[in-house]
Amino acid sequence: MSSFIKKIVALLVVLGSIGYGWYAFHDHEGVAPVVSPKETAPIAVQMITLSQEEVAQPLILSADAVAQETVAITSQVNEVITAIHFEEGSKVRRGDLLVELEQREERTTLAAQTTLLEEAQRNLDRMKHLLEQSFISQAAVDQAVSALATVQQQHAMAQQQFRIRSIHAPFDGVIGVRHVSVGSLAQEGQTIATLLDLSRIRVNMHIPERYALLLAMGDSFDATTEVYPKRRFQGTISVIEQNIDPATRTLRVHGTIRNRDHALKAGMLLRVELAARPMPMILVPEEALIPIGNEFYVYGVDAKNIAVRRKVQIGARIENRVELRDGVQEGERIVTEGHMKLRDGVRVVDKVAL
Repeated sequence: MSSFIKKIVALLVVLGSIGYGWYAFHDHEGVAPVVSPKETAPIAVQMITLSQEEVAQPLILSADAVAQETVAITSQVNEVITAIHFEEGSKVRRGDLLVELEQREERTTLAAQTTLLEEAQRNLDRMKHLLEQSFISQAAVDQAVSALATVQQQHAMAQQQFRIRSIHAPFDGVIGVRHVSVGSLAQEGQTIATLLDLSRIRVNMHIPERYALLLAMGDSFDATTEVYPKRRFQGTISVIEQNIDPATRTLRVHGTIRNRDHALKAGMLLRVELAARPMPMILVPEEALIPIGNEFYVYGVDAKNIAVRRKVQIGARIENRVELRDGVQEGERIVTEGHMKLRDGVRVVDKVAL
């Protein structure tokens, strides 16, 4: 067989193969349609329509316990300590004498000023009597009045210098560790000891911004601590600050707990549970979420039953449901079961409707 004939035979084989392939994709009635992804049979899934619910979710957070009143007992002058009248860790009453400083010189000065004050007062009384009998002029009386005022001012200064050398408790409380001893020099402004009022505990809380409008003065809360795991302390909100911290997006709230037995100590870490007022939430089953890294997604379903994956922001978890804060709106539909078989653009059908 010549080479020309061989080439003709090879060409006929190729043409025959092409014809057979064409025939395999056609029948006697015509060409079969090309099927696009959206025209395939819909995937059966379970879906829900999103709606808002009024949910009274307890707000649980950590807070610091602070004494209702705290003051550093200090000296207003540089003076030697002559007596200490308190025991460390003891309870004191308002007005109790805590510390005495050297005051002999001030006592002598005060005594002298008291004598001068009494003499100036007697002199004024005598001048007034003489004026009534017309023995002296009004000017002499005015001069005695002025002299008395000067002595009164000097007496008050001497009295103040004597008084500040006796340090008294400004309120009822528990006094802490002392930092000085008898005979030592108390420097002006130096802390001698710290006095705390533990009859009430101030609870400092930082509330997330979204809960700011759900709290009110007088609202109650419960607090617990690891120190007393079986005990619950009841308190009320006493102060709600009016500015939100732009860095943390939180609001500072202060509460008060009655602490008559002094069980709670300043500085304790408390676990606070606030019964916040109901707020609208969109809640979905946990199974509807698709976690990818640190982000969460759901499959939304549009009016044509086409599924599209959407990023969402989650919030509170209540039992087996999760709050969706962003990425979806009320009235939209999302897939809650069967989303593992989906991809963007796939047509779906609700199992319930089948």
